[in-house]
Amino acid sequence: MIRALCAAMALGVAGAAVAGDFATSLSIGDLELPGGFHLRDVRLDCPRVTVGADGLACADGEFSAAASPLGALRVPVRARYDAGAYSITTAAFRSAGGSVRFSLDGKGHAPRLRMTLRDVELPPLLALAGAAQPALAAVELTAGRADLELDCAPVGRGPMECRAHGRLKRVDATGSSSAEQATIRFDVTRVRVGGGERWRGELALEAGALYVEPGITVDGLTPGFLLRADGKPVLAAFDITRGDDGRVQLHHCRLQHPGVAELSFDGDATLAPRPAWRDGDLRFSTPALAGFYSTWLQPLLLGSALGDLSARGGLDFALRRREGAIARLDIDCRDCAIADARGRYAVNALNGGIKLHAGGEALASSLSWGDASVYRIALGGGQVDWESSRGQLAAVGWRDVAIFDGALRLDEVELAGIGATEPQLVLAGRIEPITLSRLTTAVGWPPLAGQLTGTLPRVTISRRRISVDGDLEIGVFGGQVRLRGLRLTDFLSAVPRLRTDVELRGLDLGQLTGTLSFGNIGGHLDGEIRDLRLEAWQPVAFDAYFATPADDDLPHRISRQAVNNLGKLGAGTGGPLASGWLSLIPSYSYGELGLGCRLINGICHMRGVEALPDGGFRMLTRGGLLPPWIDIRGAGAQIAWQTLVDGMRQIAKGDVEFEIDVGRARPP
Repeated sequence: MIRALCAAMALGVAGAAVAGDFATSLSIGDLELPGGFHLRDVRLDCPRVTVGADGLACADGEFSAAASPLGALRVPVRARYDAGAYSITTAAFRSAGGSVRFSLDGKGHAPRLRMTLRDVELPPLLALAGAAQPALAAVELTAGRADLELDCAPVGRGPMECRAHGRLKRVDATGSSSAEQATIRFDVTRVRVGGGERWRGELALEAGALYVEPGITVDGLTPGFLLRADGKPVLAAFDITRGDDGRVQLHHCRLQHPGVAELSFDGDATLAPRPAWRDGDLRFSTPALAGFYSTWLQPLLLGSALGDLSARGGLDFALRRREGAIARLDIDCRDCAIADARGRYAVNALNGGIKLHAGGEALASSLSWGDASVYRIALGGGQVDWESSRGQLAAVGWRDVAIFDGALRLDEVELAGIGATEPQLVLAGRIEPITLSRLTTAVGWPPLAGQLTGTLPRVTISRRRISVDGDLEIGVFGGQVRLRGLRLTDFLSAVPRLRTDVELRGLDLGQLTGTLSFGNIGGHLDGEIRDLRLEAWQPVAFDAYFATPADDDLPHRISRQAVNNLGKLGAGTGGPLASGWLSLIPSYSYGELGLGCRLINGICHMRGVEALPDGGFRMLTRGGLLPPWIDIRGAGAQIAWQTLVDGMRQIAKGDVEFEIDVGRARPP
């Protein structure tokens, strides 16, 4: 535009009959300025052009535009042209409720644009910024003012560079990102690099509150961050490039959130289209894990197993990557504690950490904790000592972990795949005797007598999966329970899923039934639960059958209370075993006991020792040497699983009085 004006002034000089002053004007329908700013119906009038030794000058001109980012303009200007150098400068003028001044000058190359705004209203200023960065046009401002210095100029004969610095004051905004009486200091530079661009700058929230959604998606959710300036500014610095292929790379960032966290990154990390990090140094420190979690971590973890925690303590983290591999990792906890709001897990007094490096010398570290819990199972304190070299981390010592009055005695501890997508913790050992009543009461079951012991083969724990290599063996009620092919996925989510096969051998029915209000049954119990599947710890499918073994060496006796309750589980209808002389006998002989359930779509399809012609089944047969003899028949073959479970719970409490269908057998 200035060149065109100068050309018009030069034509005026050439056409003048005598030397002296003259008038000229220039009209442009659409004008694009450096930085991507557009003006429409632009006019520059110079009623007096002065011709002198120092070139052409317009001292009292007027610049006007029907439309601009600042609205309609009519501004006094001064213009000058001399040997290819030109400039146009406005006087300060009122616009958007504040003061505005700008200038345009250059020589033989792209012009330089400078603009100063003082205490202007933010909505029109946002439109001005949106012309250069369209994403800003989506911000919905309701109040606020701004001071701004803008300078756009070519770098030598290279690309255009624009720097904007100043302060946004008392900002209120709504929408996906919002603000409440926020004051934000900024200093941002944008430069064209080939077909892409580079952004460098610093932002500081000095007062008020700011809620920001950066536009990323995590597991289908769009996280946002709520920041408050409580006496000290929240500072963020960055250096980002966007290539002509659309790839976005981070070269430097720094976050200072006083009293909450400090974070820095230096290197090269790809942010889009697919995040990747090959080389760089990441450092992080927080003196207050609670504030850091609620402000910065929780928004990223909503919907996950880590999305609702209480946390405290301090944490330091440093990670160096070279050529896509970990060169050094340091994690240090200072009296940290975390607890899941849903009671799934907790750990307290976590101190020390892990040191991993790629060097050849051994690097030692140690991690300890005071106590912990998993699904209300109380665990004692523990400690693991580590050594690292050549990118590997090995556990070289550990302390056994108490479980109620028993213990988990570890024979193997291994942490593998640190830095990979799925790091793994591998454990192996055995469970020392635990009083069963303490365990069952803790998980909300009826208290059971006896002790629990077990052998843990190689157990592999990853981010979303626990698997067991081999059989998990548990000793309980004088017998053995064996779990085969145990797999637990999403174990810390809202819907953990477990799948396994279970085998029971030699359980003492006297010990088992004696701990409940079920009544007493003598004998041993064997059984199988094939393809057991749990979701959210509730059975959704299995095929189970439990029976006394053919070679049982214990007497088969059953109390009257157990007869009543066992019959109720199988039938659910009938008459009482409370009349006649049998009501006076405390226990009866039986031959075989067998009860099965195949769970499909919430319905338990029941079976017993043998099927009956009427569609029922016999769950207990007559037998034994001494009378009276008794057998129990199930009148139906199906029952809703929840109904069966509720009945068993009521039996265990001794709260229900049952009427049952019982077949009374005569002596053989």
